[in-house]
Amino acid sequence: MPRWIRSDTLAGAIIWSLASMGEDVAGLVEDKNLRISSGFPFFNIEHKIMHFGPKPRLPISDTSELKGLRNRKEFKKASFLEAGLLNKIIKGEIGIDYLWKKSDIEYKIIDELVIAKDLQSGLEKEGKIHFVGKKEIERNEINRFSGKASNFYHSYGYLYCNAGLYFLLEGSEKWKKAAVKAIRFLEDRGIGGEISIGYGRFKFLHAEESSPFEAPVDSDAIMTLSMYLPTQEEWKEASSKESELFYTLVRRAGIRHDGALKREVLFLGEGSVIPIKSAIGREETLTESPKSLAWGRPYYIGIHTKGLVQE
Repeated sequence: MPRWIRSDTLAGAIIWSLASMGEDVAGLVEDKNLRISSGFPFFNIEHKIMHFGPKPRLPISDTSELKGLRNRKEFKKASFLEAGLLNKIIKGEIGIDYLWKKSDIEYKIIDELVIAKDLQSGLEKEGKIHFVGKKEIERNEINRFSGKASNFYHSYGYLYCNAGLYFLLEGSEKWKKAAVKAIRFLEDRGIGGEISIGYGRFKFLHAEESSPFEAPVDSDAIMTLSMYLPTQEEWKEASSKESELFYTLVRRAGIRHDGALKREVLFLGEGSVIPIKSAIGREETLTESPKSLAWGRPYYIGIHTKGLVQE
């Protein structure tokens, strides 16, 4: 599996699967309450799931200390926080700087993951979780159209044991049941890029009525767990606030399965912190006949921003 899957890919794959099975998807596309997050890493530890979420796109302080520079550099490369740490951030209990300034004592940065050091070391001692370093992987590229195989080649990447990806859904019961049906349909086909060479195939574990994240009751902003295309009204409101916007821009473009070129779209990326209380988002038309949409409705959680930046 890839390290994560973007929400527009997930939404598109689910709706495509339902349409392929003969389902009427027009109502789902028009349902403004429908939400889907991006897919983030999890580890399965003795039937208990340890979730990770996106690192908030908040600025981090500078430092002149040699050790601090090293820790800061490693933290900047990280992409995901263990859910317990992310909950502390969104509740305003610790600032973003705290994680890298205390990484020698309280936190561990491994590849793109940030985890509490005592949790990580305890799990590794018991042999329940293993973070695997870079490994050479033998691959064979297969052309999905001709069915012919090309030469073998090698790539390098991090591999995790007892791990996978999860995502969050929000909407009607009909939408949730339809999404599970679509995910089961996608198990053997795969999802995301490079499915023709075996990437993206997976085993669906289960669905449950819970979330690993706990939004504070006094939130003054939102943090995105998905890609986001704000409406003009939402962007105007966010830009007019005295609070600052913290976000990344993600360029999305590509070619449709029939060869049609999709129009480029810029999304606000996962972990963006926007000073508004709620958001609906919008879709963007990429191609016509048949119509292709960029899914920009955000899945978000409330976040308490005061004191998050300076520590």
